[in-house]
Amino acid sequence: IALQRRLQQPQELGVSELLPMLDPDVDWVFVEGFKYARLPKIEVWRSSTGRPLCYPDDAQILAVATDSPQQLPGPVPATVLDINTPAAVAAWLLDNAHKFDYQP
Repeated sequence: IALQRRLQQPQELGVSELLPMLDPDVDWVFVEGFKYARLPKIEVWRSSTGRPLCYPDDAQILAVATDSPQQLPGPVPATVLDINTPAAVAAWLLDNAHKFDYQP
């Protein structure tokens, strides 16, 4: 599902402006592309991309979903999830739902 709105003035909106536009009765909202937003996050990392990890510098990252846990540098201060096991990721989300309550 996507929410699209036509705005009078073209502008880049942040998560804090977008979330209030949603129905307050939704159970979950997954967002992508707000790397620097102050939101609880799951970092998705594939070693084959060669991209650096964000979790060492972002305390908002609660878990790292990866296909290469053995390639994560040093101790990981977050939960490590197997990106190829969606049922386990979903179970972790349900068990930790309280950590994702959004407070603007």
